[in-house]
Amino acid sequence: DAFDDSVDSEGEAKAPAKDTPTTSREAPPASDPGQLVRTISAQSQGSNLLDTPAGKRSWADIQSGDEDDGDDRPWTDMVAPSSIGGRSSNSARPAEEPEEDSESWSVQRVEKAARRGFELRRRGDHWDLKISMGGLEPAFTQTGMERYCRWLRVRLSSFREEHGSEPLRRCRGEVDFSHNNMNNQMVWMLLETLAQFEVQAALLKLFANHISQGGVLAICEFIRSNQQAEPLQELHLSHNEIDDDSALELFRVLQAHRPRYPPRRPCEGTGDSAPAPVWARLNHNRIRDPDQVRRTAEAEGITVCTAWDRQACGTSKCSRRECPLVHLYSFNVQGRRRPQESQWQAQSTPQHHSQQSAPEAAAAWGEEADGAAGDQWAVRRKRNRKPGGSKDHKKERDDTAEAEAPGGGES
Repeated sequence: DAFDDSVDSEGEAKAPAKDTPTTSREAPPASDPGQLVRTISAQSQGSNLLDTPAGKRSWADIQSGDEDDGDDRPWTDMVAPSSIGGRSSNSARPAEEPEEDSESWSVQRVEKAARRGFELRRRGDHWDLKISMGGLEPAFTQTGMERYCRWLRVRLSSFREEHGSEPLRRCRGEVDFSHNNMNNQMVWMLLETLAQFEVQAALLKLFANHISQGGVLAICEFIRSNQQAEPLQELHLSHNEIDDDSALELFRVLQAHRPRYPPRRPCEGTGDSAPAPVWARLNHNRIRDPDQVRRTAEAEGITVCTAWDRQACGTSKCSRRECPLVHLYSFNVQGRRRPQESQWQAQSTPQHHSQQSAPEAAAAWGEEADGAAGDQWAVRRKRNRKPGGSKDHKKERDDTAEAEAPGGGES
C-alpha cells in the first residue's frame, strides 16, 4: 500500500503546536519513485507537453456544485468562489502557484477554517460527511495542507473511537478542495488521510487546481487502497493539468476494480439503488486528443458515455441499457492552445523538432514543470508523442453556450 508505506517529506513544515496531536505519518514524499511507479498500468504510454489550460467554460453539472460557475474569461483569470470564512469573492486567482509562506497558514488559521468547513451529521441510520475547503484565501499551501491533515486525523480518530469505523466507510462524503492551487503532493496528503480512516469520498471535488500525473496517481492509489469504504461516485477534476495518459490510467484503475465500479447509487424517485457510471469531469485539462483517449479506452473494454443528453443521463443515471463504467461529460472541451504554441508549431521543421528538447519545448510554450511526483512518473515511462489534437465539435460549443447554468448548485 503506497499510502501505508509513506514517510514524512523532506519539506515538512514546522512541528505543530503542543496541543495539536498527530496520529499518523504524513503524505508520501514526491522523491520516492517506488511508490509512484507501482501504480502505472502496463498499457500506459508517455505524456505530451501541452499548453496551460485556458478557455471558455462548459455547462456546470447542476447536480454537482459550482465547477463551472463564474464569468466567461480564460481559466487563469477566473475568480475563486466565495464560501466559508477565510475565502474571498473578489480576489483573482493567479496563473502560477505563489511562493509558499509557512506563516500564511498558521496552525490557528488552519484549524479555524477546518472547523468551519467540516460537517459530520447523523441522518437516520447513517452519517453524512461534508468537507468544504474550496476557494481558500490566501491560497492554500503545502504547509497548510500538512497542518490540515493533522487536524483532520485527530477529528476522524475521535469520531471512530466513539462510533466505530463503519459510519465513515459509508458516509457519502463530499470533499471539496476546489480553487486551491493544490499540487500533486497536497493531493497525496489529503487522500492518504482519508484512506487511513477508510472514509468514503463519494464526491471528490478537486477542480481548478494544479493537478497533473502525480495527483492522478494519488487518486488511483486511493481507489486501490480504500476498498473497505463505499466507492467513489463523482470525480470533479476539470481545470487542471491532466494529460491523455493520466486520464487513461484513471479509467484503467476503475476498470480493474469491477464489479465495485460502476458504483450503485439511489435511483431518482425511488428508494432502490442501481449501478451508475462514475461521473468524471475532465474538461479543461491538457488532454490533447479526447477522441483518441475514448477510442483507446473502449478498445480495452472500458465502456464510456459522453452524457450529452442531460434529460437521459446524469450523475446518478444513464440512458444506456447496460451501465457504462464512466460518464465523460464535456470531455472534448479542453484548454485552448496558446498563440506561442501555434506559432512554434507552424514555424517548426522536422530538424527543429529533433533538436529541441522537451524542457526547451516547454519553455517555448510557456509551461512550467509538473509537480515532482508527476515528473518522477514521466521519466520512468516511454514518451509517445502524438501529433496534432482534436478540435471541439461545433455542436459541443453550441451546447456549452446554450446550456450555461449560472448559480448551479447541489440538488
